Amino acid sequence: MRLQPLRGAGEIEVAPPSLLLDVEGEELATKLVQRFVVERNGSVRERLWRLAYSPDDPLDDAEAPVERDVCWLGHIPETIWQLVRDNVLRCL
Repeated sequence: MRLQPLRGAGEIEVAPPSLLLDVEGEELATKLVQRFVVERNGSVRERLWRLAYSPDDPLDDAEAPVERDVCWLGHIPETIWQLVRDNVLRCL
């Protein structure tokens, strides 16, 4: 199923936290699924999200909007991400 624009919705607001990637549309949706979703149950793994988002960064200002530039996530080769992903999901 391909992504379709939401008709009549106007501007879409995304509540923080958010990740900034330099891909859009179908490519973005595909990459996000490849990076975060567990195939067997369709859930997003918290550990993978935290790896990209890193909310516990001590340099963060608690009052600042939470938005992370993670362009690297869109460019990292799939084989490398699979190694990282497998190791992160194996950790207890």
